[in-house]
Amino acid sequence: MSSRGSQSGWRWGCIGLALVGLLVWWTHQPSSAGKEAARTKAAFEHTVPTRLHVAYTGKSWRGQPLYVLENESTQALQNLQIFNWNNDPLPLLWVGSRPPNEYEQANSTVQPPLTLAPGQQVWFEMSERPPQKLTVMWLGDQHAIYETVNVH
Repeated sequence: MSSRGSQSGWRWGCIGLALVGLLVWWTHQPSSAGKEAARTKAAFEHTVPTRLHVAYTGKSWRGQPLYVLENESTQALQNLQIFNWNNDPLPLLWVGSRPPNEYEQANSTVQPPLTLAPGQQVWFEMSERPPQKLTVMWLGDQHAIYETVNVH
């Protein structure tokens, strides 16, 4: 009977060890939320460095301070949106490589979606004066990309 009892003990020991191993493996697997966070982090990271420059122009547009964002990178920014630090979307007023004249200011509104080509500028208004931080978002490789930009 001691032979049979030791075999039974070994079986239970192996089963217990297997269960402990399974438990350790299971607790170290990323959760679905962790997997989603990893996918989101990967989606927001981009390989092409983007160079964005935002400046206060010292001018106003319909009584609001006027700012300009220039795309100094080599890639077009598709579906561009600009948000203030409170996450409010800012109105995009003019796209070009030069400032708008008075006639253009009176008749201009930019309708989304906006693509900002390399070297182009987008003019927008924001009630706050510098220094400020903005979030610039665009679509790249079928996912959203964002960059925080300091306004001087």
